[in-house]
Amino acid sequence: MNVLVLQHAPFEGPGSIAPWLRKRGAFVRRAFFYKAPDLPDPKEVDPAIAMGGPMSVHDEETFPCLREEKRFLREAIDRGAAALGVCLEAQLLAVALGSQVVPTPLTCAQSPA
Repeated sequence: MNVLVLQHAPFEGPGSIAPWLRKRGAFVRRAFFYKAPDLPDPKEVDPAIAMGGPMSVHDEETFPCLREEKRFLREAIDRGAAALGVCLEAQLLAVALGSQVVPTPLTCAQSPA
């Protein structure tokens, strides 16, 4: 299993996910978007695990790499790869698959008990 971890900030790593995968024989590779992403061919990845970051899913002008990442995720998923999105990345996956991501009108303090 060739796992790609997409990382957007040095403090948003895979944590305990990477050792868990390695124990199961997975090869874990990282693409560091806060440096220079090194994305493999989407055909070489299964699954993709994408971590959070301080930016917004809509910050493509400031972070053009988000466009490339969405394209990459869409191609990987279209060919049958599994994907897990954590925080920001869940939003990127949603947009890559054609959904709209908007702020919620409620906060936790306002939501019904």
